[in-house]
This record gives sequence, C-alpha cells and structure tokens, in this order.
Amino acid sequence: MKSVYRIGFVLSVCLLLVAPAVVLAQTSGTLEGSITDQSGAALPGVTVDLAGVKLQGARSAVTSADGRYRFLNLIPGDYTVTATLAGFGKVQKKAAVTIDAHTTANLQLNLSTTAEVTVTGEAPLIDSTSTTSGSNFNGRVIDKLPLASRNYADIVFTQPGVQADNGETQGRSLAISIYGSTSAENSFLIDGVNTTNVIKGIQGKDINTEFIQEVEVKTSGYQAEYGRNTGGIVNVITKSGGNEFHGGIFGYYNSLGLASDQKNTITPDFSQTGNAQGTALTTKNTRSEGGLDLGGYAWKDRVWFFAAYDRVITGTEITPTSGDLVGNPQGATQTENKYSLKLTLNIAQSTTLQGVYFSDRQSQVGNINGNPQSANPLANRGRIDVGGPDYGARLNQLFGASGILTLAYGQHADRYATQPNGRNVVQLIDITSIADQGYPDYYGGFGQVFGPVANNYSKRQSFSGNYTGYLGNHEFKIGGDYEKVNTRGTTYRTGTYRDEIRRCTQGVNGTCDLSLAPFYTNAEGSTYQVYYQHDYFTANATDLTPLVVAPFNTPTKRYSGFIQDQWRVTPALTVNAGLRYDTETLYNGLQLKAFSLTDQWAPRFGVTWDFAGDGTSKLYASAGRFFYAIPTDLNVRVFTGNTSYRSFTYDITDLSQTGPKCATGAPIAGCVARSSLLQVGSVEGEPTDAGIKASYQDEFTIGVEKAIDPTLSVGLKGTYRSLGRTVEDRCDLNYATNPTGSSCALMNPGATGIDNPGATGAYGSCNNSANPTDPLSGTCTGPGQGTSIPDAKRIFKGIELVVRKQFTNEIWAQLSYLGSSLTGNYSGAISEASGQTDPGINADYDYADFIRNSSGRLELDRPNQGRIDAVYNAPWGLSAGIQFYVRTGAPTSKSGYYNGFYTTELYLSQRGYAGRLPTDYEMN
Repeated sequence: MKSVYRIGFVLSVCLLLVAPAVVLAQTSGTLEGSITDQSGAALPGVTVDLAGVKLQGARSAVTSADGRYRFLNLIPGDYTVTATLAGFGKVQKKAAVTIDAHTTANLQLNLSTTAEVTVTGEAPLIDSTSTTSGSNFNGRVIDKLPLASRNYADIVFTQPGVQADNGETQGRSLAISIYGSTSAENSFLIDGVNTTNVIKGIQGKDINTEFIQEVEVKTSGYQAEYGRNTGGIVNVITKSGGNEFHGGIFGYYNSLGLASDQKNTITPDFSQTGNAQGTALTTKNTRSEGGLDLGGYAWKDRVWFFAAYDRVITGTEITPTSGDLVGNPQGATQTENKYSLKLTLNIAQSTTLQGVYFSDRQSQVGNINGNPQSANPLANRGRIDVGGPDYGARLNQLFGASGILTLAYGQHADRYATQPNGRNVVQLIDITSIADQGYPDYYGGFGQVFGPVANNYSKRQSFSGNYTGYLGNHEFKIGGDYEKVNTRGTTYRTGTYRDEIRRCTQGVNGTCDLSLAPFYTNAEGSTYQVYYQHDYFTANATDLTPLVVAPFNTPTKRYSGFIQDQWRVTPALTVNAGLRYDTETLYNGLQLKAFSLTDQWAPRFGVTWDFAGDGTSKLYASAGRFFYAIPTDLNVRVFTGNTSYRSFTYDITDLSQTGPKCATGAPIAGCVARSSLLQVGSVEGEPTDAGIKASYQDEFTIGVEKAIDPTLSVGLKGTYRSLGRTVEDRCDLNYATNPTGSSCALMNPGATGIDNPGATGAYGSCNNSANPTDPLSGTCTGPGQGTSIPDAKRIFKGIELVVRKQFTNEIWAQLSYLGSSLTGNYSGAISEASGQTDPGINADYDYADFIRNSSGRLELDRPNQGRIDAVYNAPWGLSAGIQFYVRTGAPTSKSGYYNGFYTTELYLSQRGYAGRLPTDYEMN
C-alpha cells in the first residue's frame, strides 16, 4: 500500500512541476488538415491563411513535409481557410471550430497559372479522432430556440439522455440528470472556471444566454483531463471581442396577462383525503429583464474586450381566499444583477493573456419561508441572497504548431444566505407545545436558521496548467491541478421572548415540576401548567455562556494529475489513451483532517476509425473510470460540532444554568424550577471507516457516426454505466458501542474486513425489523453482531440515435431517440425518491432495513425518450424555433412508514414496480 501512495505522490509532483497549476477546462478548439495535389500527393510549403470574425490577430501557417498544417487555441466560431502555393490555384474552405475538438479541413490544390480562388465547400462536422459524445450549441442556436428559461444551462436538455431530476436547485439552478446520473454529479465550467456549486455539487452559476458564445455538453467518453464527476461536463465560453465592434440591447417581459388564472390548494402533509388546509389565487407573476453588451478592440490586433450587463426583476404574489389572511397578498420580489467582462491581451505573436469576470448576484425579499397562509409575517418574511462573483485568468503560450502551454487560475463563489425580516437574532428559541403532540412549531420568528442549508458561503480556488505537444503522429497532453474549496457560515435562532410557552400535563424526567408550575386555561376550559423551554448555543460542554450564533468553517483540498496521448496510427485510425490520478482530503471545523480519499486512479482508453477515410465518418469505442469529488455538505453536516443547551424554567428571561433546585411542594423563595439537557456536538463527527475509498463509476461506449454531407450527420451509440462504489453513512449503529457515541458512521456500502466496521456493522446495529410499522419495536445487537450493508448498485444501459443538421443560412436541427434502462438499489448523490441532496450522507442506508425491496427500477428510469429541436431562418428575416420531447413516465414505488423520522424510506414492494406515471411530453 505504501508503494502505491509513493507512486501517486511522485506522479502528482512531476505533473505539477511540468504544469504548476485544477485541470483546465478547454476554452478553445483546433483546426487542422492536410493539403494535397490532384494525384493525392502531400504538398509541403503551402501557405495557409485563416480568417474569421472571431479571429483575434492574423494567423497563418505553412504545411510540413507531410502536407499538414495546424492552428491551435482558436475561439469557437466560423472560419475560412485559404491555401496558396506558386503554380497552383488558390483554394478556400469554410470550417466551424468548436470547444475542445479537432476540426479537419483537407484541401486539394490544382495546377493553375492564375490566382483564381476555388471554394471547395465546408469541412465536415465530425471529429473523427475523438471518442467523446455530446453536442455543441453556439450562440446563434441558443438565441433562437424557445428555451423554457433564460438560464444558459437550459440548452443542456436538448442533448439526448438528459432530463430534470428531483434534486435541490436553491431556487435558481436547473436539476440536470445525464444518463441516469443525478444533477449533483456534473461539472459546470465557464471560461475555464469550475462553477459547480461547492456545498451541493449542483449547477452553481446562472448567467444570461446573451453572454454565451458556445455551450459544449460532454456526456460520455471524455479524456483523462476531465474528472471529479460521474455525470457529464457542461463547458461554456462567453463571448469575446475582436477586430470588429459588435453590440446589442435586449429586453423581455412576461406577466399574468399572458396566462390563465392559477388557483392553489394547500393540503396538510401526508393528507390521505386531500382535505384543503387553505386556498389561494396567484395574483401576480411578472418578469422583466433588460441589458446590453458590447465587444470589440481597444488596440487592434492587440487588446480585445467584451462587456455585458443584465438586470432581471421577478415579482410573485399569492392572495389567500380562505383563512385568516383572506384578501391580504403575500408575495416576494427577486432582483438579479448579472455581469460579464472578458479582456484578452495579445502580449506577443504567440503569447495571449486573458482575464474573465462574471457575476450572478440575486436577492429575494418578501415571503421566503413556510406556508403563505400563515398569519404570522415574522415567520415567513425576510431575505435570501444567492450567487456571487467569479474570476479567472489564463495564459496561453504557443510554440508554433508544435505545442501550447496553458496556465490558469480560477475562483468561484456561491452563497445561500437567509435573513429574517429585521433579523431578530436571539440567543435562544422559546417554543409553544402541548405535551404528546409531537415536535412544536416556532412562533415569533423563523426559529432556527440552519446554516448548512440556509446560511452559508462557499469559495473554490483553482490553480492549474497543462502542456499539449506534438511528436510525429502523437498529440500528448500532461497537466495537473490544486483545488481548495471551503464552506463557512452560521446557524442561529430567531424569535421573541414573549408568547412562547410550553404547556405540559405531567412531568417527564423532571422536565416539568407540576407542583410549582403556574397554570394556563385555554378557551375550551382545559387547564395546563406552563413553563418555558430555552434552547441556545454554547462554546462547548464546559463553557455554557450563551452564544448568539454557532459558526462553522470546513475546507477540502484536492490534487490531480493526468497524462494522455492521441496516437494517429494511420490517417484513418486513432488511439486515445490516458491516466488520471486524484486525491482529496476533507477537514473538520477545527481545520484538522477528517479523512482522505486517495488511490483514485482513473484509466481512459478509446479508439476511432474513419472507415470512409475522408474525415466524414468514425467507428469508435471507449472505456473509462470516473471518480466523484464529494461536495462540502458532508464536511459541514458531519464534522462541525455545535454544543447546545436546553433549559426549562418558569421565568421567561431566565437563562441561568445554576441555582437552588426547587423541591416538590410549596414554592421556595428564590428558587426556579429547572431541568436541562446538554446536547454536545463534536468536530470528530461520525466515525469514518479506515478502509473508506472514493466513489467511482465505470463506463463503456461503442458507436458509429457518418456525415451525409458537410452539414448533416447520423450517429448510433450504445452506452453502459455501472456505479462501482459510493461513500454514504448509516445511522442504525449501536451508539453504546460506537467509539464516538454516534449512531452513524461513514462507509462504503458493501465493504468488508476489519477496516470497515461501519459497513459490516461490527459496532452492532439497531433496527425495527420485528415490526417495521412500529417505531417502538427496535432492537440493538452487540459488537460484531450487526447487519452488513450490501454494495450500492446503479446500472444504466442505453442505445441512442441522433441526426444533426449543422447551422446553415436556413436551418439547424437535431433529432434523437434514446432507449434505455436504469436499475439498481441506489440513485446516486441525490436520493431521487425524496429529493434529498446531501451527497455522501443521504438516508438511503441509514437503516439496513431500507435495503429490503430497494433493488429495481430507479426513479430516473425512462425506457423511451425522443425529441426534436430545430431553428428555421426565413429568407425575409423571420426566425422560428421549436422544441418537443416525449418520454415514458417515471416508475412508481410503494413507500412505507418506518419510524417518526423516516416516514417514507421503506419499500413495501419491489422498487419501481408499482406502475408508471403517464407519458411526459412538451412542446415550446
């Protein structure tokens, strides 16, 4: 084992020395080809000039001895290649360059005594050297498709195999599932900056589609430079300036005047009869948006810029038509300010420095919490702030056509900060409850604002670099990165000191002394004794001084290195091979290591064959392993210990924890009836199995693609994905025998051996197996007698047909069909049955009993999916776009009650076999 660690360390160090900087998301493309004469012989010494609106500075090349030329680091867009050689006619060809792809434009020169230009059409849209599957969508397509939202990521749903799932969105992101992986398993990259949400792993940046130059969606088969995800890659570049000025002004407005009335009926949780708790009418739903953008140059051929601003104001309002608030509107206003700025400096002919800045700050003010029918505005009204600024810098150094060195820095910020109206932060909460009626509601405020969910700030800093070089028929790339992510925040309580009483009819464990309690008589004439329950935070178990807030701060550090090679064995046959290594260390609230996940070796291999031999076809196959990086939600929830104290008194303001104890009987002067309960958290958190290892998924693809003409292609692909391992926790352990006194432990389901006591149940386990519907029937076993947790399984199988029509002057279209199955006992980083988005600590394995009947059709299983997306430009200037999809309905399951905390986690019959929801379809 030690030798493996040494190998990983040496590889990482070597890669970081070669490229001292997160693995780079590619923001450019490559244009290459060969030039021959009429007989097919290679022509060396041909001058190749490049032209295009997106071109920053003049670019030209000369063909090598084998007649080949290459242009590196091109901004995605449309280009024209012109080839000239004395004694031959000049030839031109159009080519579309896309993100992180090789566009091939081969030309043939004919003997001629004139310089007349011959146009040979367009380069085919197939990258015959790549095994990566997915789609590229440029700004012209995005602008004209009728996307459901103005969120840039909405275009991803155009890709086959993509659907919305049940994960968290923080009210603004899109829940994007790709090939059965959940929406917390993707990577979102903008201008090379990793913008994936730090704490949850979901989409972490919402920028306007007006800012976008191109969106690339990688769904499978991508190479070793990409990692830390088991879903897909959403790679975006924003617009850039050039040697021409371009700008625009845009505006949008929607209101209820364009929609039918929306009536809302609110029913209690777990209502079996649908009895209405309240009714309301949506009386306002408006969205106004306006902005502008401008791109151009400050110094022609030297300094280019692009700048854009967008402001969005959304207003919603619901007016109750029953209950105490009839006729009183309850609404909220959301304001978004979005910016984008890109500056590109051509320092020298081969040296480019680029800086980017983009921000998506937004605030929601008004009703942000709870039931809009509530009569207490203090419990509902406040402010939520999300989003933040991102920065990036990138240095590209070209070494002619033989290589390119790229160094980059990126910083991403996101937040989800909750502030109740007036922020009446107090040191305690007081709660009203009648005994034996369950956990009480909060009054006079929000109650507790739980930081890991509703009041946190996150940052990611990345340093990365790679070098791409060419040796003979080999294109190799080597690189590495360092990434530090951090989430901080506070948990606090809100409320008032009045009207917060707890009533009890009998004392329980000394919590209420009936002989001393004052009495309260309700409207029905029933009499209860009254006392006050105070909950507040303390520094630790010995220092019981009340604290206003409970802070947390938990970082994670990650390193990676990769090497990959693209070997053109023949002009028609290409072999891609690569190896990636990752490691990550999670820290607790004291900035001390909680645990590390090492040995993340991820091999990738693929082969492509251009069976037509002219760049218009490919038969390909790929295999690879993909590891998953755990978001900081796990650190925050497990390894930040907050100590809280609970005090019961008859004095509404008394927080003291000492004093004479009152005896049963007549009141004693100066005494206060009190009992207390210490709840001590610890930065040690849950025990972690010593043998724990990182989550990963294996993937295999095979496919064929053929260009019918330079703008039309047909592809057929098969995909197999299998989850190999996951990190989760279980919470049914015998806390009396657990070293930290916790009933939970972090483990790999299915792990065995003495290093994995959490997975094997070596601590002993507790369950409700005697009567799963009776929460009081649980029993616990002793050490070594617990229940083991089986392997986590998730298997996706799919066959996909795609027909693509490249954007011409008139039409762009994509038609697709996917037949697939998704089976197993674990849906992934998001528990899709409940929507719980706590990657690594979802409830799937909290009790071993939850495994019963859990293998079957997973919630995202959609056997048949078909869609068409198209844009048509009429000759007279009118554009029309259409999006339509139809897919099999989701499978349903029978869920059962397990205990008071787990009300739906038990499967009463085989998962996913209780029927299906109706077929889904939608047209825009």
